[in-house]
Amino acid sequence: MREDDARDHDYGSKMRRDHHPSLPPKRHTCHGWYRWYMLAGLSLVVWFGRRNPSISESNWGMTILVAAHASRRPVPTQVSAHRPHAGPLHAVAPTSGDLLVAVGRFGRATKDERRLLHNGKSQKVRSVKEVVDVLEAHGAKGGMLASQLKDMARHRWFNQRVTGPERAALRHEAARLCKLVSAGVPQYSAQHTSQIVDALAVVAGRDQVFANYLQRDEQELLAALAQHASVPVLTALTGREAVQLIWAFGKLGSPQAALVDAISERFISEDDLLPGLTPQDLSMLVWGLAKVNIAHPRLIPLVARHITRNEDLLGSFGAQSIANTAWAMATLGHRDRELMAAMGRRMLQDGFLATFPAQGLANTAWAFARLGVRDAAVLQGIAKQALQDGVLGTFKPQEVANTAWAYASLGILNEPLMAGLARRASQEELLSGLKQQEVSNLAWAFATLGIRNEELMAGLARRTLQEGMLPGSRPQDVGNMAWAYATLGIRNKPLMAGLARQTLQEGFLSGFNEQEVSNTAWGFATLGM
Repeated sequence: MREDDARDHDYGSKMRRDHHPSLPPKRHTCHGWYRWYMLAGLSLVVWFGRRNPSISESNWGMTILVAAHASRRPVPTQVSAHRPHAGPLHAVAPTSGDLLVAVGRFGRATKDERRLLHNGKSQKVRSVKEVVDVLEAHGAKGGMLASQLKDMARHRWFNQRVTGPERAALRHEAARLCKLVSAGVPQYSAQHTSQIVDALAVVAGRDQVFANYLQRDEQELLAALAQHASVPVLTALTGREAVQLIWAFGKLGSPQAALVDAISERFISEDDLLPGLTPQDLSMLVWGLAKVNIAHPRLIPLVARHITRNEDLLGSFGAQSIANTAWAMATLGHRDRELMAAMGRRMLQDGFLATFPAQGLANTAWAFARLGVRDAAVLQGIAKQALQDGVLGTFKPQEVANTAWAYASLGILNEPLMAGLARRASQEELLSGLKQQEVSNLAWAFATLGIRNEELMAGLARRTLQEGMLPGSRPQDVGNMAWAYATLGIRNKPLMAGLARQTLQEGFLSGFNEQEVSNTAWGFATLGM
């Protein structure tokens, strides 16, 4: 051991270095300044740790070594630092924190190390592995499992996308996780079953790899959880926990008809369950049913009556609860004019529409149109809010298309709104994200309302002719496009040629219904093509 290393190694000893016969005399230092150096270094570490929740507790102490090295001061060997709890990462595994230590210690990094440090693409796989390792080591007990999964999904690094080999590695960790969940199913309590399914839904909602794996490869696990949640476990669930189960299975796209029917019967037969639900619970209940396309013939009307007959309850509905409830009722095809009128009154209360995000405005307009409820005041209010400064700029492709379709379907011509939607849809970053159904819906909406916007229609034609668009179209899309351009008198030869080629693809024409054949033929004839 070199003398410099020996000095650093022996720094924590009670024996003063300058009295130790085997070491050279200690250089005189100002202990006051030394304390300030350490305080500043530790402050830097704490700040860095709070800004970087990806560094696990095992790497937290190692990071202190980096700060100490940067200040060129030795660190007592007995010092142990504990960062504030920031999530489920407790296992000792290499992460970007280890890389940070290496970079700090040696003052340089390779190109690959810098890439990993800055974009953290490998960090997600490694961090998920840490979570699974912890669960394996401690046993995947119900409460711990649910809380660890939710904590994992809340981390910023969990939103990172992975590709190639990393995607396969993440899928492997998903398989390990599901194996742990499956092994514990018989021991889960009613509450833990609800919490675990909810946690799986949250994880799947934030990562497509987990979502695909659960929906394609783990239907047996989801079925086992649903079966376990049935009688007698079901009777131990509170109303909110029962709602949580329906919402979670809806989020996972896993219709568990037997469980949904059993839960529905509980809500129908036990008078105290529905009154105990909050507005958010009620909207989650009908949203979950809509996602799995189960329109229970007695529960849905019961929920609608419960909302409309309780003005105090309706008055406490927030924007998201209103939008989700309206969307769910429309998706399930349950047309309750009394409910829609009540929700409309809530929406028109002073300042309430200003709390709606773009998705809420679009979904609510779409719901009213889908149910054929022409509430002019509500649609005027939605349009006014959408036209507020900066709001339309937050609309995504589907939201633009659904809003235009809603107003056209109800025959409501709001020229300022349609002009704003046309400007938004013509922006390249949004236009390039439109799917073919959204393109055809926009074209149909503007043609239906008799609005000829040359810039928009030219952009929609360009988007339709981009690679991969027409092959993914439906007969309805082709018919609507031909009809819309003919209705507006816009003779776009490349577009019509593309529609013709798609129509003549083998087997495509057989999917047309009478209306679509009529629209397509009329469009080509009207344009003389």
